[in-house]
Amino acid sequence: MARVAEARENWPEARQYHEESLAIFRELPDPVSVAWSLEALARIDWHDKRLAPARALIEEAVSTLRPVGSRVDLARVLATAGRLAATAGDLTVAQARLEESLAIAQALNDPTATAQVRRDLAGLPATQVQRGEA
Repeated sequence: MARVAEARENWPEARQYHEESLAIFRELPDPVSVAWSLEALARIDWHDKRLAPARALIEEAVSTLRPVGSRVDLARVLATAGRLAATAGDLTVAQARLEESLAIAQALNDPTATAQVRRDLAGLPATQVQRGEA
């Protein structure tokens, strides 16, 4: 239901469903699903221009996934964290998260994720300056 609410752009309803899911996944415990719920809540806060809470949620998702070993999920969440940091103007963190995501995507031989993260890195002004592309 949360994804349906998101598709309808009913953000309060989507938030409610994701918060309920998060509570259930924390009780199980299911860290990968916890991270998915945290990422979804971060995206909703990001949509609502609530960048500080969004960043806290996405960093919690990163911390939740690191010990689990789900590299596909970690790469995705790191990419989201990087994009969110870039939106917030924190280019140092954005670059670090995106580069870590890129390294994982390349190690997993995931051409789609690799291309997406490379595109995101190329869009960072600090990255372009450091590489002499600006």
